Amino acid sequence: MKKITIITLLLTLPFLASAQVIQEWDFTNDAEGWSEHNTTASPSTTSVTHSAGQITASYAADTELPGIKWVVASNTGIPTNGTQDFIAITMKNENVNAKYLWFRAKRGSTGTVSTFGPVRIGSNDTDFRTHIFKLDGGDNWGDLNPQYDIRFYLTETTSNSSGDRTIALDTDGTSDLIVDKIQIFDNKLYKHEYIFKEQGLLGWEVDNAIKAILVETAGMRLEPTGGGSRVILGDYKINANTYKYIRVRYKNESATNNHIQFNVLDGVSSGDISINTSSADVEEVDIDMSSNTAWTGDIAALRLFVKKDGAAADTGVDNRLIIESIGFLNTLSTEDITKDDASISVFPNPTSNIFTINSSRAVEKVEVFSVLGQKVLEVNSKTINLSSVAKGAYILKVYQENNVVSTKRIIKQ
Repeated sequence: MKKITIITLLLTLPFLASAQVIQEWDFTNDAEGWSEHNTTASPSTTSVTHSAGQITASYAADTELPGIKWVVASNTGIPTNGTQDFIAITMKNENVNAKYLWFRAKRGSTGTVSTFGPVRIGSNDTDFRTHIFKLDGGDNWGDLNPQYDIRFYLTETTSNSSGDRTIALDTDGTSDLIVDKIQIFDNKLYKHEYIFKEQGLLGWEVDNAIKAILVETAGMRLEPTGGGSRVILGDYKINANTYKYIRVRYKNESATNNHIQFNVLDGVSSGDISINTSSADVEEVDIDMSSNTAWTGDIAALRLFVKKDGAAADTGVDNRLIIESIGFLNTLSTEDITKDDASISVFPNPTSNIFTINSSRAVEKVEVFSVLGQKVLEVNSKTINLSSVAKGAYILKVYQENNVVSTKRIIKQ
């Protein structure tokens, strides 16, 4: 098996584990019916060729909507489930100017077209990336099937209107779209990493009292506009049994909003953590969701709140929060555990035996870890006695009300 196929399989394993594949094109032997996407304008995609288990759409001039298409007889197309499907394309975009990918489906014999996207993609890629479109019914997907005319194409901007369609050729004189695999699934997919500045908003959208836009050089920019400021993730699932931690990389431009909170939409629990204000650079926090009663099974929808001291966030352009990425982890390394939370304090530190945790929230439980990550003590009090452990450095994992979990270092002398 060729090396690139191995990479693609690794990328798509999470999808295969969570949904049934309705249709797949892996291009093992030929182009499997895919050809160049032509528009009424000229020039368009020059050609589609097959080689080594991939197809390549090439264009050698400034081009309108370059891409690929799959068209067959109307009675031999793709069956749809009539409600919600997903299509994933594993591809490499070698054009530095093309930044957005679109998917188009033709509806039955009526010729009506449904367009999905755009999805933010990488430019001048050196590696393959998998991009996903949610086909959620709308007017034309699943109403009449089978689908028999589907297309992917590229644009430079978020518009595919006339006048915004032409992509400039790279300075080296060639531009290619290389595709390794295309798959259609019949159910919501798992996704556990969201790198916004590289991939767009990826299914996160406004839920209440907030503005959310993509800043291509930074990430998802959130601007609270009222109480209950939040965005929601509903296009993908999270395997809560495996992924217990949420890692957020952020830059907080607000001097007052100091908390983010994740709420399981169908449950009663949430994960809350304090963040630094007026960030000079990107920072990182980890939220432990393992103690939340609703964090189990498949999480079908997740809300992210921006707050001030656990209450409504201050609003306006001066209180923006930029999220670079959100990742769901199955474990934390010792280095992750040892991150200090400035929102709580311990005294005395160093201590001979007994110390107290000071926090603005009620402390419900404290776990004490060695620097190797081994738990050596657990108490249900904010006053802890270390007489049973040896001298040295330890990490405190402090569970507080409203599902806030913090970490703090302490030294026993």
